[in-house]
Amino acid sequence: MFKRAETGDETPRGHEIRLVPARILTPAGWIVGKMHVAADWRMINFINHVPEFFSLADVIIEGRPKVVPLFTLHRAAIQFIVVERPPEKELDAGLRNQIEHPVSCLLQNGSLSGVISVLRGVRLSDHLSRHKGFVMLKDAHFHLRNPWENRVIDHREPLVLLNPQAVVGVSESAEDAG
Repeated sequence: MFKRAETGDETPRGHEIRLVPARILTPAGWIVGKMHVAADWRMINFINHVPEFFSLADVIIEGRPKVVPLFTLHRAAIQFIVVERPPEKELDAGLRNQIEHPVSCLLQNGSLSGVISVLRGVRLSDHLSRHKGFVMLKDAHFHLRNPWENRVIDHREPLVLLNPQAVVGVSESAEDAG
């Protein structure tokens, strides 16, 4: 790995980079842009291994009309990322050793529900409290208050990458996550 001098981002040496469109929810609002990801990396691996700050290209920040050509984002500020690519490329191949848990998460400005896969024999609470990175949440449904536009966003996505550090609370949902 080496660091790009202008941003400090680490990129795998010799890997081609692809631009992955992403919608990212932060406490400051939505950030829409393109993440620089090694061509052969999954998004979950990328976001769990980038430094604290990483670069996005062609960024639109909620409430601002101007496109920012290069923006550096603090990874810890991310609540979740909407994956703008086919979800099957992100899902773990080892799902047969995992159990799916429908969950409902309370966030700072609303709720997010979906399904988290956890290794057999591991409690959901242990998985979330000990996990050091983002987790994949399938069949996601978010219901968020948008203070910038004074409206509620009620939306579904096949997959989001959730930052457990941004979760206020979580419960295992008895109802269908969708």
